[in-house]
Amino acid sequence: SNAALGEFIVTAKPSVSADQLRRIYAAFGVSEIRDLGRNRFLLRLQHDPGLDRVSSTGFESGQIEAVQPNYVYRTR
Repeated sequence: SNAALGEFIVTAKPSVSADQLRRIYAAFGVSEIRDLGRNRFLLRLQHDPGLDRVSSTGFESGQIEAVQPNYVYRTR
């Protein structure tokens, strides 16, 4: 399994909206935000700055609890 380039699973604090996420990550060019439920969102970025930058940007905003790469699992 490997991480999809520019894709992250973001766990936001309750009541954080997709629009707020779009603003938080605007510098990286948000191409898609998909609500996965339970405050989790799939974030697709045009410019992948790496997990550390995405995490620190989210934590600095005070709106994000966790960030992880979106791993793509291929079944044989």
